[in-house]
Amino acid sequence: MEKTEAKPLARGWSGQPIWDLALKLVAEMPGGRLLDAPSGGGYLSVQLAERGFQVVGVDMIAELWQFPEMPFVCADLDSPLPFAPDSFDVILHVGGLGYMENPSALFRDFYRLLRPGGVLGVTADNIFTLESRLRFLLNGTFRWYPHCEYHGEDKAGLHLINRDPIRLTTLLFLLQRAGFQIEKVEFGGKRGFAPLLPLGWLLRGLTTLHNGLRQGKGSLTPPLVNSRDALLFRQVGVLARK
Repeated sequence: MEKTEAKPLARGWSGQPIWDLALKLVAEMPGGRLLDAPSGGGYLSVQLAERGFQVVGVDMIAELWQFPEMPFVCADLDSPLPFAPDSFDVILHVGGLGYMENPSALFRDFYRLLRPGGVLGVTADNIFTLESRLRFLLNGTFRWYPHCEYHGEDKAGLHLINRDPIRLTTLLFLLQRAGFQIEKVEFGGKRGFAPLLPLGWLLRGLTTLHNGLRQGKGSLTPPLVNSRDALLFRQVGVLARK
């Protein structure tokens, strides 16, 4: 596809560092039919098309979509999407989990839409970062997730409210429960506050001690939780296969 110059309008909520993480997840894919859901303004969709994918965008807010020459469907991701089973080789869900009412139902629908052997790439806010944990210590909620108040917003209006943080370990669990096999986990996006990393060394040491004391008793802390990249990078991406 000929490269399309982005229009000087709102570029969506994610931004290039997050799109780069999504592109990294599918960098080894040979192409195929790809669903970008939610697609926002379509700027990631364009970059995917430039890499050889046949992209279909889907979002419940049609006004965001900036590329009328590309396929787009207006649909609510909290409901079954209007596509036949086994319709796509790749699905990307970038930066949308905090807005979903039922991530489990969404992943089951993605499983339905993927062809056998197809892959799902998901990016999410990484609430394991040190700055996110400190934010929780101070005010009881993670970075990017304010204490929400309901003011009678309609469904479309709720797209501005990032409501429900999801841990990486929970994300992996939900994907597996939907039938997916986890292929890789990548951290990326913007880097957090690096001077906090010495605190990470303490956390990793405490994790080792905790797991040693809990051997044979369950409730072990996965090393991934306090890995250097988990403590530093603000986004996480998961590639899962049907």
